[in-house]
Amino acid sequence: MDFNTLLIVILGVVWGSFLTTVIWRVDNLPSIFRSRSRCTSCSEKIAWYDLVPILSFIMLRGRCRKCHKTLSFIYPFVEIISGIIFYLVYNLYAISWPSLLLVVIFSLFIVILGYDAIFMVVDDKVVYIAIALVVVYNVVVLHDHLTWVDLLKNGGLGLFIGIAIPATLVIASKGRWMGEGDISLGALMGVFLGFPNIVVAYVLAFALGGVAGLALIAFGRKKIRDPLPFGPFLVPSTVVVFFWGEQIVNWYLKIAFLGG
Repeated sequence: MDFNTLLIVILGVVWGSFLTTVIWRVDNLPSIFRSRSRCTSCSEKIAWYDLVPILSFIMLRGRCRKCHKTLSFIYPFVEIISGIIFYLVYNLYAISWPSLLLVVIFSLFIVILGYDAIFMVVDDKVVYIAIALVVVYNVVVLHDHLTWVDLLKNGGLGLFIGIAIPATLVIASKGRWMGEGDISLGALMGVFLGFPNIVVAYVLAFALGGVAGLALIAFGRKKIRDPLPFGPFLVPSTVVVFFWGEQIVNWYLKIAFLGG
C-alpha cells in the first residue's frame, strides 16, 4: 500500500469516527458543534485521548474510562468500514468529484446502519437524502456508461424489487419479520444497485442475517423471538454488491451453467 492510499484509509477511519457522532445525534445534528462527545452510559465528557479512532477502543478494552460500562461496538465497526469504503472508492475513481459524491452516499448508508443497530429504527430522512444523491450520481456519473433507457430500466426494476421484497415480508408477517423502515431502505438500495444487483444484495443480507441470528442465539445473546435490526446486514451487503456485484452474478451463472 503506497503512502497516498494509506493516507486515504486513515482519513476514512477518522471520518468514520465523526460518523459515529452523527449516528448518536442524527436527531439533533447542531449539537455536534456545540458540545463534546460523552459516554452514553454515565454522560461523562470523553477526553481527546480517548477519541483516537480504533486505538482508543482497544486501549480501553471497549469500556468507558469513568464508569467502566461497555462501549458500543458500533464505534470501531463504523470506523473500520468507513476506512474500507474510502479505500475502495479511491481505487475506483481516485480523487475526483464522483469519489466525493460516492463517499457521501456511503456515509449516509453507514449512518442508517448505525442508527438502526442502536435504536432499531431506519431514519427515513437520512434515506430520502441518500436517494436524492443516488439519483444525482446515476445521472451525472453512470450516464457516461449507460444509455438513458438502460439507466431507467435498471433503476426502475431495482426500485421495484427493492421495495417489493421487504414490503411483502412486512405485510405477510405483520411487521414481525421486517419493519416498515426497511421498505424505504430497500428503495434506496434498489435505486443505487439496480437490477440484478439488488437481488444479490438481498440474498447476501438474508444469509448474513441468518448466520448472525443463529450465532447470537447459540451464545445466549438473543432468543429466537427477539427482534434483530436488518439494516446492519442490508448496508454491508449493499457495499459488497456495489463493488463486486457483477463478479458475483457471473460466478453464480457460471456455477449454475456448469451444474446444468
